[in-house]
Amino acid sequence: EGEEATGDPHGHGGVEIEEAYVYWVGLPGAFGLKAGKFRQEIGLYNRWHTHALWEVDRPLPLTLFFGEDGLIQTGAALTFPSLALGPSTQTFIFEGTSASNSALFGEGGDISILGRFRSFWDLSPAAYFQVGATGVYGENKEAGLESRLAEIDVAFRWAPPNRSLYQAFHLKAEWYYGEKEVAGQTEIGRGAYLQLNYRASRRLIFGARGDYIYDFEDLPDTYQVVPSITWWQSEWLYLRLQYNYVKPKPETGNHTVLLQVVWAIGPHKHENY
Repeated sequence: EGEEATGDPHGHGGVEIEEAYVYWVGLPGAFGLKAGKFRQEIGLYNRWHTHALWEVDRPLPLTLFFGEDGLIQTGAALTFPSLALGPSTQTFIFEGTSASNSALFGEGGDISILGRFRSFWDLSPAAYFQVGATGVYGENKEAGLESRLAEIDVAFRWAPPNRSLYQAFHLKAEWYYGEKEVAGQTEIGRGAYLQLNYRASRRLIFGARGDYIYDFEDLPDTYQVVPSITWWQSEWLYLRLQYNYVKPKPETGNHTVLLQVVWAIGPHKHENY
């Protein structure tokens, strides 16, 4: 389970394995175990492949902390049995991987650890709320680097029963705080985003996202506004028109218009939940 490969159309050839892992369920104690190369369980979107995102690109804080592809490393993950408390369900995940993400660890290859807690609440037959928190720690002993990262996320979804294909509303937000210690010097970074999406019909989705990074090493405080319109021509094909406005303080803002076409055929389509 979980195999995906990507290629670079601008490169000189070659194929890169994005994910290749096995996942065991039904273990004693209702634990789950994953082993291989995989997208790690941090925040709301790192597990998503790029073609499945609500926008063309990932939120600005994620690309700065993890790079364009996200946090993908090789190792093992243990999912603990879910715990039900009243109307909520709690989940905890622990992961141990090689610290190979260059943006976060400088391709050190040493061990990194990740812990994630998630609480899911059914508010009504039409709505749910989720809150999560993640912590990451890793080292690059060769470069004398220690990296620590904390993340908090919230998500809300409303979709009328029997009409979720025609009408739905999503609200998602994340906040990140990171520290790097290099040769006794501490570099910090902070970032957050807020995202809204409204499905107006089976084919039409309106979206808006606001990103903000601040105190991020030697980069200026920057905010980005990203409205978008997505039109599903069919179950397998969608087109997206997106506008990006990026404003580093105190510089002049940059304007970008993007048109995206995505088609997907096969059983491994991403579920939005």
